[in-house]
Amino acid sequence: NRSYFYPSFNGSLVLTEAFDIKSAVLDYAKIRGGWSKVGKDTSPYRLTNTYSFSAPFGASPQLSPSGTDFDPNLKSETTTSSELGAEAVLFNKRLRFDVSLYNTNSYNQILNVDVSPSTGFRSKNINAGKINNKGIEVQLGITPVKKQFTWDIDVNYAANRSKVVELDQEGLLQNYVIATNSAQVIATVGQPYGTLFGNAFLRDGNGNIVVNATGAPQTDPTKRVLGKYTPDWIGGISNTFSYKGFSLGVL
Repeated sequence: NRSYFYPSFNGSLVLTEAFDIKSAVLDYAKIRGGWSKVGKDTSPYRLTNTYSFSAPFGASPQLSPSGTDFDPNLKSETTTSSELGAEAVLFNKRLRFDVSLYNTNSYNQILNVDVSPSTGFRSKNINAGKINNKGIEVQLGITPVKKQFTWDIDVNYAANRSKVVELDQEGLLQNYVIATNSAQVIATVGQPYGTLFGNAFLRDGNGNIVVNATGAPQTDPTKRVLGKYTPDWIGGISNTFSYKGFSLGVL
């Protein structure tokens, strides 16, 4: 439990070279794949329960226990990831694309969970949780004008879907609070990581917001999932205009 092994394997095959492809359309094509395993440890002094010295009580030293029960058999967090991708260049480098698919699993995550104060502690450090992330990343490049004046367009797009598969192996822990403000940020089984949980407006059977006599919206006393703080997708478009050694980029 004092170390972690993090191997990785990556490979690629340039199809146009391997199969000696000569084409007026396809300039270059490659496929690639990879797998990796990485680890993450915890902070120091979180494996053994100790007492801390505080102000003396008369002539006797006063010691107080930590509020957290530490586990000497704590394991490191582990994340495994696999990826498959392809890239190609076509039409005399006027069209370029690169696409990647990935799948990542994180498990044995180190969580600080609440326990009954009757145990003598307020919380306990445990290995728990399995979170899955899968997604796609795409890059597309187009050169509509390629003369003395050149215009390049590059588009990128990425989407990730996360899911909390489990929080403990026994299935007893269903929710874990990450942060609390006006709404809670939680990890809950079956939902995306970073789910927002809190109170919404109270609505009638037709979906209309219920207001009081002064016209103020009413709050639904039952908390619910409001969304998540991670975006559904991110992307961007960049343009590059080149002419006689001058270049202008617009993102």
